[in-house]
Amino acid sequence: MKLLHQIVLRLIVPTIIGSALVSLLAVVLFFTHVPQQIDAIQAVLAENELLRFEQNSQNAMALVNAVFSHFADRASAAAAITRDFLLLDGFDPSASGITESAYTSYFAAQLDGQDPPLPTNPALYSAYYKNSITTLAQFNAIQPDNSTILDNVYRAASIDLTRIKLVQIGFPDGGWRAYPLQYNLSNFNPRTQIVCNGTNAPPDLRNIEGLDSRCRPFYTVAIAANANKTIPSSGITNPVFTTPYITGVSKTLVISVSVCLFKNAQLYAVQALQMNLAYLATKLVGISIMNDGYIYVMDSTGIIIMYPSQKTSLNIYGEDFTPSVLEVEFNNNTDLFTTFLALANSAARSNEAGTYTYQKPDGSIWTFAVAIVYSTSYILIVTAPNSDIGGLSS
Repeated sequence: MKLLHQIVLRLIVPTIIGSALVSLLAVVLFFTHVPQQIDAIQAVLAENELLRFEQNSQNAMALVNAVFSHFADRASAAAAITRDFLLLDGFDPSASGITESAYTSYFAAQLDGQDPPLPTNPALYSAYYKNSITTLAQFNAIQPDNSTILDNVYRAASIDLTRIKLVQIGFPDGGWRAYPLQYNLSNFNPRTQIVCNGTNAPPDLRNIEGLDSRCRPFYTVAIAANANKTIPSSGITNPVFTTPYITGVSKTLVISVSVCLFKNAQLYAVQALQMNLAYLATKLVGISIMNDGYIYVMDSTGIIIMYPSQKTSLNIYGEDFTPSVLEVEFNNNTDLFTTFLALANSAARSNEAGTYTYQKPDGSIWTFAVAIVYSTSYILIVTAPNSDIGGLSS
């Protein structure tokens, strides 16, 4: 019995106590170190997810920049041909130049109360309009009109009409030529239109009747961007983009990219490509940003330039266009919108890569990256909910 007692005291009890201590120590170590390891693993996952988000952002930025640079390049190329055809400042001496009209000029309103002379296929020709020309005699007096040769330029520039809605040129006397031909008095009569009613309209033209190119956004933005600047040796200014506006004829939402052209060191005209925003926005749909992320383009005040239409129930590409991310993104929550806008502008100005966070009205936290769009002052936003970005969701 004594031997058994000794065995229990000297062998079994210490073994049990030792095992208990080892187990206790293991538990202590587990609760001490494992959470740290879990935190470390979560940090690595979060970092990897952020890297993935940043890579998505860079790809999206490259695509959007490619779209805008394509239009800017095409606008400059079309302007160069216009310059050479019309022998404007900076024209290429090796270019032949055309001094006679290649086509009859077709007017965009009635003359002497009658329809203007129309071509067999209006879609292949441009239209000219000027408020002061109301009779066929006045119209014939401006013939030959050298600007009709621009149909050659415009056809080439408008090959992909799903992207380019219109090519137009506005003259300092208010004259306006557009391709393809705009003539449909059932929904557009240029004599009764009032387009000079915006804040950017020249004071001496404000609220006059009739379509005057000098009041249209494509014209005013180019003039403002090049005020007091030296005329480039090429005779063509850098392309400049408008903010979205509703066209007078088709009543659709567009933006234009414009350049100024000169003759004898004086403004000759502003030429612009008009881009279909609804088409461009469809390009945003195909860009994958994590699971529920997306991209959009706005200006520095929050006015929407491009936005994926499937992300909102608002008809942002119709006449009831909602212009600001205040409504589309923040449901008119001014505080959240103001905080986001200040952060986005600051990040865009810094021109440094990085990610930022903001809150939406439903309380969800989102991460975004930002960049300035090529050849514009537009701000590209790439955003995704933190629930998409691994360790950031907790």
